[in-house]
Amino acid sequence: MNDFHISGRGAILSLLCLTAIVAVMSAGSVQEDRKPVSEGHQIDIQTYLGDGIDGIRDVDVDDEGNIYATGGVTNTLGLPNSLQPEFGGRQDVIVLKISREGKLLWWRLIGGPNHDRAYAVEVGPDGAVYLAGRAGEGFPTTTGVVQPQFGGDIESRPGSLYGRQDGFLAKLDREGKLLWSSYFGGKGDDFIRDIDVDDRGVIHVAATSVSFPFPHIPKTGKSTHSGRHDGVIARVGTDGKAVLWAVYIGGSGDDFEGPSIRVDREGNTYAAGSTNSTDLKVKNAFQEAPGGQFDLHLVKYGPNGEMLWHTYIGGPKDEGTETHMLAVDKHGSPVVGITTLSSSGLPVTEKSYDRTFNGAGGAGTGHFTNYPGDVYLIKYSPDGKRIMGSTYFGGRFGEGIEGINVDEDGNVYLSGATYSPDLPVVAPVQERLNGAPDYFAAKFSPDLSRLIFSTFLGGNGWDAGRTSAIGRDGTFVISGEAHSTDIPAKGAQIAPAGRGGKDNAVLVVLRRK
Repeated sequence: MNDFHISGRGAILSLLCLTAIVAVMSAGSVQEDRKPVSEGHQIDIQTYLGDGIDGIRDVDVDDEGNIYATGGVTNTLGLPNSLQPEFGGRQDVIVLKISREGKLLWWRLIGGPNHDRAYAVEVGPDGAVYLAGRAGEGFPTTTGVVQPQFGGDIESRPGSLYGRQDGFLAKLDREGKLLWSSYFGGKGDDFIRDIDVDDRGVIHVAATSVSFPFPHIPKTGKSTHSGRHDGVIARVGTDGKAVLWAVYIGGSGDDFEGPSIRVDREGNTYAAGSTNSTDLKVKNAFQEAPGGQFDLHLVKYGPNGEMLWHTYIGGPKDEGTETHMLAVDKHGSPVVGITTLSSSGLPVTEKSYDRTFNGAGGAGTGHFTNYPGDVYLIKYSPDGKRIMGSTYFGGRFGEGIEGINVDEDGNVYLSGATYSPDLPVVAPVQERLNGAPDYFAAKFSPDLSRLIFSTFLGGNGWDAGRTSAIGRDGTFVISGEAHSTDIPAKGAQIAPAGRGGKDNAVLVVLRRK
């Protein structure tokens, strides 16, 4: 359930123990001249989505305000308006389309007899719905696609949670009909964690791979596999028939777990993920060397696939990530959201909302979860040479970010989970921490100097925001996992309250007053 990648497959659990023994660090210092400028929101929709959903892992909003949510499910849900309710195996991909008013328009399962889960959903320029994630043998594919057959995964360990896995890509029309579906992986443990779709419908893919050679990377010598886990960045045609471009990214260590990817209006591709490699081939880097054992790295490629710049991001302790922690504004400035244990070594500016690390989680307050430290946000210039803004955000226990977006005005929206009762709130729709953890939702000014809105969201149990999206009208959609039984119903309802201690998900739609 909790697969935070700060520790990278258990490589540095002992280090995390040492860094998180102290549950309460010195309190953060919000700059006196950066006091919040509030913006009121209200909960328009707050609804459970159904017992058996093993977390919603991504959401998107189309131009009409319809919401698309995807993840994994361990049983058929019995909800109305199903296009395919039949459950295939251990876990199936689920995708739901919900109207702006909260009506469930359709939902469907996609899966075979093994473990299948989506991590990403994007709405394309034609209104089509693109999905990506991980899939086992027997996942339904169509003819004429990049990879109709399972790649192999010879490294799968007996008894592992997921079994033998490849990545997958799929495209649905706006009514939920499956247009095409393809595997995307080699003979190792490969899967896709994020995608973006550009204005031509080209799919930009961020995958984690141990396969060498990876079947979709041309054997040109321009890109080589460097370590046990590398990233794969690729562009796939809108019809799923061809890989247009693909490269490895990484060094001699473990790279690109929990990666994110975005494309700007000029066709440049940005990708970010974790690394413990000390030998990344950085270029035009703001930070040329790693700061600690686990850092992030951020790379930008031009429209023709040339690397423009590549940098480390990290302090002396550990930085980690889950997917959906990268956004790009209309000017081409990338904003990265990080979960950090570093109290120093990360750039802050005179305008930073909070220049100080606030605290790390101990037992029961974030340690050994996806939410062990503070959130840290950093915004770069398009050429990667300047910091346009940065800030810490958190309370005295653990937080983690899983979702970041930028609106047309450059405001930064983020979501995640928190164990801190003292997380800063501004014009909240829920003032207090109800469970441990709760969702959080927040909005910052473009330069990360002002907190405009911040709130808790959650009930009496374990609730964690795993993803968020914004609509053209400023609608703020958050979803994830929910084990609480008492989250208040608001607006249209899709499913009854969960039974507690069981997989479920909650969808929250916030709108400005």
